Amino acid sequence: MDFVDKVFIKLSDDSERSAVLNESALKNILSTAYDVDRLPVSGPYAAVYEEFVFGYADLAVSHGEGKLSNYNNNEYTDIAFKLSDVSVKDNVYSDVLWRGSVIAHSAPVDAFIEQVKFGWKNLSRIDANIISSLGSLPADTTTLEAHRKSHLISLLKENTDNPAIITDLFVDDFLQQHEVNSVTRLLEKSSETIPASVSVKYSDKPSLPATSQIYPVSVLFLICEDGFSIRDKLVKTKLLLKRMDVTGIERAEEKNLYPKKSLIVVWLVNESIFDDKDWPGGSSGMNATELRQARKEHAVKWLEKEGVSLITITNT
Repeated sequence: MDFVDKVFIKLSDDSERSAVLNESALKNILSTAYDVDRLPVSGPYAAVYEEFVFGYADLAVSHGEGKLSNYNNNEYTDIAFKLSDVSVKDNVYSDVLWRGSVIAHSAPVDAFIEQVKFGWKNLSRIDANIISSLGSLPADTTTLEAHRKSHLISLLKENTDNPAIITDLFVDDFLQQHEVNSVTRLLEKSSETIPASVSVKYSDKPSLPATSQIYPVSVLFLICEDGFSIRDKLVKTKLLLKRMDVTGIERAEEKNLYPKKSLIVVWLVNESIFDDKDWPGGSSGMNATELRQARKEHAVKWLEKEGVSLITITNT
């Protein structure tokens, strides 16, 4: 039995499945589907399997729209149609479809908020500081926005008891709370309103305990055969996601959980592929185990950006 069939059989058995989709694997899946930097999560992790379908295939389908007209009275009828190609070579499939949830623990975002001091009048310092540093405001709007955001971060750090929490993500939330999408618009808005002050303090630890949270997921699994082409597998992955986009198998997004992808693909690979020295990651002085782990961590971060969660399995 080859690697693909071994893993396929493992997934079909409840006890073996939990060994494959262990806490580390579920953590990877969660970080691919959700922005766990914005809403930090922690274990223990658990999986809920509402659907676990083996050999999930999608026929090549073409969609079209048009109009039928009657030349006698100029009436038109809208029509929509789809054509299915039953040719097996054009089909796109995944080894398994999982629709369900990952259960993890997370603390409410506002559990970290206690007090921050900030006044609208301080915003006038942003452009003044830029001019002092550069001699003038940049003419390019993108460059100007980048400088304004950087100076806003510095300004907020001056007015809080915990500067470390003032990050790009925090500023994005700060702008959203003030119903603007840029620092430039925030400055414009501040000139339209009466100067005011806000007081918020940030604690090092959440004042509210982490609670169990359900994160809905829709996952397509691809078991990667030994010696597979990374390029070909990634192309198939993108095609699979595009085809499945019209099937409605993705989970509904819950905005308060900061979703990144409503449908993701998991690659199940033999961990021995990271013994290949051509993988980036690792450094001189590391032993074989450390090199394998460093290369795997590099690949996990890269593929996560492509909507792929990487899970490694020891080929026994």
